[in-house]
Amino acid sequence: AGRMLIVPNRECDIYSRLWCVYEVFTALRLGIHVAVANTLASAGRSRSEKATCSCDDDARRIHGEITDQGYTFAEIDKAVRLLFWRRFWSVLKACSASTCLLALCMMETIMDTGLSEADRGYFVAGAVLASAFVVMLIYMVASWNQGLVSNRVVLALAVGLIVFGYTGQACLHAFSQSQTGPGSSWISRDVHLTLNWAVCPVWAVSGLALLVLVVGNWARVGCHPRFQVVLMALAIWFLDQLLTHFWRSIVFDASVPFFADWAPVSIRRCLKDSDMGSLFDTTYVCAARIAANFGRNVIPAAVPVAQAIAWGVRTRRGKGKGASLCRRKPSACM
Repeated sequence: AGRMLIVPNRECDIYSRLWCVYEVFTALRLGIHVAVANTLASAGRSRSEKATCSCDDDARRIHGEITDQGYTFAEIDKAVRLLFWRRFWSVLKACSASTCLLALCMMETIMDTGLSEADRGYFVAGAVLASAFVVMLIYMVASWNQGLVSNRVVLALAVGLIVFGYTGQACLHAFSQSQTGPGSSWISRDVHLTLNWAVCPVWAVSGLALLVLVVGNWARVGCHPRFQVVLMALAIWFLDQLLTHFWRSIVFDASVPFFADWAPVSIRRCLKDSDMGSLFDTTYVCAARIAANFGRNVIPAAVPVAQAIAWGVRTRRGKGKGASLCRRKPSACM
């Protein structure tokens, strides 16, 4: 009966407190369910034999109990470390789920571009690998300082993903219009489709999601996480089209106005159908197309927000004071 919850934190190493280690070991020995909270703070890397108590009498008593019961500190370390390995699997499952969701947002491209069965395998593999790369980068940034993230670091990561994503799309689009495009000796059609329709868009949209998240945090905007995700998705939806057009105008024709094609592709296609007099007949098709196109941006917006809440990731402001990424009050930001 009963359960124990361990909460690793940035203020105190669990292995530095003898009471903590001994209580965890005793609970495991008695068959009590012990869980480790979702946090990116370190659980400690030292040995329980070096742990101390604030009271020397307590330390002597615990050492005596361990010796009288026939246990060793090596056995205690082994049992406790096996418990903390469960948190590693929790992190692995969370990263795997985020990778699959991020790759899933690109599936709308398969329907929109009409890729053949032969090309879909390369497309899915590229989307999954690109999503795994992005998730790995985000996890490394979040865990670097045990869940206390710098806005500048996230901004640098966002800008890097945006530059590589949109520049890659623009260059690949330029190659496809030249004699050195798909079918040439140095780039195959499969590689071109994978990079242009899967890898680069995942990087670009992920970078936009992080950029919008950082801007909202710097602006000290406090709102419900669900409403925050919707606002982020709308911002990503329109920014994606603007930046795609901007990068391609640099590669092809710099004289094209920046706001020439500011609306998302799905809306422009429906407006084109309206000019042809077929919008009334294809209302459902247009609605489904716009919803799918918008839904593609909901997942990149929801993943960082949801994972930040689940794992207690906070942003660092000023002199190391943190503020939650979601549902923050203006007065909480220093």
